[in-house]
Amino acid sequence: ILISLKRLKEAKNTFIRAIEINPKYFSSYNNLGHCYTLLHKRKKSFEAFSKALTLNPKSLEVKNNLANYFIDKGDYNKALDYYFEALKFDPKNNGILFNTGIAYTNLNNEDKAEEYYKKSLEANSQYYKANLNTGHSLYQQAFSLMQKEIIDSAKAKCSNAELYYNNSVTLAKNKNEKAESLYHLGNSQLLGQKLEESIESYKKSLRLVPENMDAKHNLSLAQYLLNKEEKEEEEEEKEEVKE
Repeated sequence: ILISLKRLKEAKNTFIRAIEINPKYFSSYNNLGHCYTLLHKRKKSFEAFSKALTLNPKSLEVKNNLANYFIDKGDYNKALDYYFEALKFDPKNNGILFNTGIAYTNLNNEDKAEEYYKKSLEANSQYYKANLNTGHSLYQQAFSLMQKEIIDSAKAKCSNAELYYNNSVTLAKNKNEKAESLYHLGNSQLLGQKLEESIESYKKSLRLVPENMDAKHNLSLAQYLLNKEEKEEEEEEKEEVKE
């Protein structure tokens, strides 16, 4: 309760007293680790979580907390070690599966990230963030393919990304989430050269959050490319008539 009320120093002292009374109760160390994390005392949070894990080696929560510690530290491979350990005990835990995807995203391994985001969705298909991040992974793969000029495969990835972005639009709980999903939907449509559809997605996003400068910029780009495409088609038609 004290943590939720952000009375962190008071909460920290409470858990320290609880440990003095019962030094073998792992939950007190785990909660103390949370306090230290929120107080930005990383080393102490690691020590508390490690002690909690020593007392209860099967705790999924503690393994996840240690993994998150290494995510914050930027040691994504070490984070994966703890996520994999946790998944041995609960292989369908959608939160840990999602976090494993986050670690792979930070390692720029979007294929593996997609795999784990999808596993998270198998456990909970209504998970907004997992739908959104699956879309992101597919988009990044499409972007890499476009750079290599593997156009058809890139477009297929974009179309697949659209499915997950559309899911996230439906699952969004507020206008900011919906606007974000629509913006990324527009990006996947723009990359996939579906210009008219991308324009509509950007407009919908901007109706919800008008100050999104990236959406405004990409909307202008999509409109420019569509106008250019239409003019080129007109010129081609004129040339055909002359012939």
